[in-house]
Amino acid sequence: MSYEYVKLNPEELTFTQKNFLQSQLDLLEATKAVRNYQKLRREEFMFKIALKTKVDQLKQSITLFNQLLPKAVEPEKRHIIKLSGENKKDLSLDQEIDLIKQKLSKIGAN
Repeated sequence: MSYEYVKLNPEELTFTQKNFLQSQLDLLEATKAVRNYQKLRREEFMFKIALKTKVDQLKQSITLFNQLLPKAVEPEKRHIIKLSGENKKDLSLDQEIDLIKQKLSKIGAN
């Protein structure tokens, strides 16, 4: 195996060293970012497991609580009988006054 050597002038040597060191720095920063990402993913996974455990415990507690509560009895449905065919909510004040006057006149006629 033979080696070849190339002589570099000082400017080229400085430029090459700067680029080499910058590349090393970039690689180390990328490695640091990847490790930080992996750490965060592990933490996230642990938090998800803890959350799932808490949710399951809460579901069990709610189920137990529902079993302990007395059962509600549904009230009987009541039938509402309308006395008149007209809906009073839809009537204006003047219409209500006229309706009452008509009823009074019917009662007075009998």
